[in-house]
Amino acid sequence: MKFSGVMIGSENPVALGEFYAKVPGDPGFRDGEWCGWTSGAQLMIGPHSELHGKSSVPQRVMIMVEVDDVKSSFDELVALGAPVVTGPY
Repeated sequence: MKFSGVMIGSENPVALGEFYAKVPGDPGFRDGEWCGWTSGAQLMIGPHSELHGKSSVPQRVMIMVEVDDVKSSFDELVALGAPVVTGPY
């Protein structure tokens, strides 16, 4: 068995998908409100009927990415509107 990806359910998957499209680019998969990216592992975003409002435990989903320049990439995500919980460490 191997890790193959992360799926994020959202009350507003279209807005979440639009944000992520600013980072790795347009998703390779779209189907209604679902969108997804594949590059070694897969990230999928779509609607979920049981999710409403802000997550009470946002740290339950962590997406790991590899970058060449941590500071520059962090600054880019902040400029795109990502909320900062803590800086890179």
